[in-house]
Amino acid sequence: KKYQNYIKPDQPHLWALVCVFVGLLLVMISLFTTRWRTENVGTTQLEKVWVSSYSTWETRSYGLFQVSGTFRQAWTTLSRTTCDMRDISVVSQGVAGIANGFDCSGSEVCMQGYTNHLTVRCDEYEKLYVVSLCVMLFSFMGMIMILGSLLCGCQCKTREYGVCVAGTNIFGSVLLLLMNVVYAGVSDTAFKNIMDTAWFPYPSLGWSYYCHLFGALFALLGGLVFLALTYHEVNAYDKAADKVEQRENRLVDKKVELARAQHAQQQAQMQGAMMQQQQAAMMQQQQMQQAAMMQGQPQGAYIATYQQPGGMMAAQNAQYPQVVGGPGPTAIGATHATMQDGAAYPQGGAIPKY
Repeated sequence: KKYQNYIKPDQPHLWALVCVFVGLLLVMISLFTTRWRTENVGTTQLEKVWVSSYSTWETRSYGLFQVSGTFRQAWTTLSRTTCDMRDISVVSQGVAGIANGFDCSGSEVCMQGYTNHLTVRCDEYEKLYVVSLCVMLFSFMGMIMILGSLLCGCQCKTREYGVCVAGTNIFGSVLLLLMNVVYAGVSDTAFKNIMDTAWFPYPSLGWSYYCHLFGALFALLGGLVFLALTYHEVNAYDKAADKVEQRENRLVDKKVELARAQHAQQQAQMQGAMMQQQQAAMMQQQQMQQAAMMQGQPQGAYIATYQQPGGMMAAQNAQYPQVVGGPGPTAIGATHATMQDGAAYPQGGAIPKY
């Protein structure tokens, strides 16, 4: 009864929370993979015309942490390296301009086209690094909100905290969706700006991006379903009436526990009385047996003669086999004897006691 207001397997709230958990898991997987954008062209088209002394690759993928081509490198490393190349190109452009007498008309003269392209690429790579970092941070914030709402929904009373749970989950899911849309828009603009200044294969959205997207949608759907299932219960909840009901339930529980304790005590007393009665009956039966044995013996001490079975004591031996048996009596102790008894017992008047 203590957990009657918690979420149980047969309640529909659980399935909404399961949907939220699945969405949270998908988002977590997407953050640590490098398939947010991918392109399968690489440098294969360039190799058909020019021979490059640099590393080549057939596919390139972009994630929130790293960029993967021939090898993996972080966004900070890629953007810093590109900007360093831009700085070197600017110096080379100045030297080429001096060598040409400052006659640098056209993009192919004095390395103007190459310098402009590296400048744009440096700026866009820095922009992509910043947006990737923002998506990562805000996604973690949304995941923490969703995880908190998930734990609260499993442990707290839905009629009291249902709207709070659903609201926190929906806010975190909307934050994830917003970051998803921001990444798609900013990265699309950045790569298109790079393509305007030079040949650059456009990377399309990869499965990591869609994993993040569907995870946010699953979490949002679970939050909306949870809100729909708990709204009427929360709306009808009266905190004062609930306190009164809890107090009454506690009183009822105490009465039930007291009644059980009294019943157990009565049972124990009845069992003790029955055991006492059984012991008294056994003692009475033993006394009756002893009295019956004593009534069957003659007055005074019972004297048995040392004769073989079949003699004068055969009848008494047969009547009291537990007292007298075998060829003669079994002496237990000596009692006081009279003078007449002394003639029958030349041992000195010792009479056996049975």
